[in-house]
Amino acid sequence: MRFKHLLLPAIFPQMISGLRIAIGISLASLFFAENYATTSGLGFYIMNAWSVIDYTDMFCGILALAFLGFFLFKLTDLIGKRLIK
Repeated sequence: MRFKHLLLPAIFPQMISGLRIAIGISLASLFFAENYATTSGLGFYIMNAWSVIDYTDMFCGILALAFLGFFLFKLTDLIGKRLIK
């Protein structure tokens, strides 16, 4: 009972902050991992476009990665607003 009504509401803000930090780190890790370890994905798409000097495709991939991060941050904001009263 104490856990549900006292402890969980007290730690929700820190959980949301940790989730936001983890999203940023995971997107950066995703980009670097896809640069070197795969032949598909946004990181590979960006670096492949850069290597063939196709800057419009490169910036399209960068914008796609930025929008992905933006929408994930907005999703965590919505979750935070619902959980934190």
